[in-house]
Amino acid sequence: MNIRPIKTTTDHQRALAELTALLDADPAPESPEAEHAEVLGTLIEDYESMHFPIAQPTPIEAIRFRMDQLGLKQKDLVPYIGSPSKVSEVLNGKRPLSLSMVRSLHGKLGIPAEVLIAEADCPDPLDMDEHEFPLKEMHRRGYFPGAPKSYRDFRKNTSKWLSRFLGGNGVKETAAGYARSTAHYRDTKSIKPAPFLAWKTRVLHESEDRPAADYRPGTVDESFLDELARLSIFNDAPLLAREFLEKHGIRIVIEPPLPATDLDGAALLRPDGIPVIGLTLRHDRLDNFWFTLMHELVHVGWHLRPGRDAFFDVLDAPSHTGDNRDHLETEADKRAAEALIPARAWRSAEARKNPSPELVHRFARDIQRHPAIVAGRIRRDAGNYRLLSRQVGSGGVRKLLLDQSRSG
Repeated sequence: MNIRPIKTTTDHQRALAELTALLDADPAPESPEAEHAEVLGTLIEDYESMHFPIAQPTPIEAIRFRMDQLGLKQKDLVPYIGSPSKVSEVLNGKRPLSLSMVRSLHGKLGIPAEVLIAEADCPDPLDMDEHEFPLKEMHRRGYFPGAPKSYRDFRKNTSKWLSRFLGGNGVKETAAGYARSTAHYRDTKSIKPAPFLAWKTRVLHESEDRPAADYRPGTVDESFLDELARLSIFNDAPLLAREFLEKHGIRIVIEPPLPATDLDGAALLRPDGIPVIGLTLRHDRLDNFWFTLMHELVHVGWHLRPGRDAFFDVLDAPSHTGDNRDHLETEADKRAAEALIPARAWRSAEARKNPSPELVHRFARDIQRHPAIVAGRIRRDAGNYRLLSRQVGSGGVRKLLLDQSRSG
């Protein structure tokens, strides 16, 4: 057995390739090759724990991540889980891992046992103190249908109203289920759990009332994003974008952030397979609306799936190099930027070198995009948010969409 320590990125890639080859050979249990694979998996696990320090994933996330690394398909997990139907049930969250599955996945694929046996580490809404919720603001916004209009009267029985809100009240699954969804968070360290839970529960409640067609997986691709971005040139483009997405089965909910939940957006997969995009519009500008919407749509088209069913984003947050979840956020940023302004056109754009309002408008006409999108890209690339402040479409987006939501 020729085992070398893993010290560099090159060593890590070599070890992954070697482990893949060993697994493809399907060595007999307790053979030298099987022992080699087990030791190699442990070395890979140790290296990754030191160089990629991330929040502990759920068991399904860990299994899918290792599948992605090794290029494994569902059928390749049969030797470790038991049968094609069991593999499908495990990856879709319908069957818990048995002790024998944990041992096999840990020993053969090098997935940490503590991850495979971990419970979902999301807050239980029933364990939260009602005083942790911004009840006054939630009451003002109408989170509690049927509750007294007077906040003083409402406070006499807040436990009942909060329990009803978090327990569903018309939503197909309980809020507790949503709270334990397998989620990816982009810099939510400063976000308090109770207001955050209230916000996402509200988004899912509201998604039930949005009129929309049936959703077909695979709908969102590059051409879909381009077609949507072309709508940006119209005066009522945010409304047209919402209509376009709901025509294709994607629910859009506008819900301003609650205190201590300075999110920009979220992409959620409901238990019934319907994707939902929640937007806070905390930056009431056209450029921000379009980038956030495209970013969340990339999550819908490329990242959401059973077992990975929620993304929550603060788009001006710093990235965390080495975090696999951040890799997905980086991909969403890149695909969103490409959909809004194709890289080939951007490289030769005169407005990029000389950011004047005239050149911004000329380039926007050439690529059939709203000038605010171009101005916003220039500001982000330069890191100077005082540039082109009159060209980014400040004000009006929030009112337009919220007024339409109330009337619709």
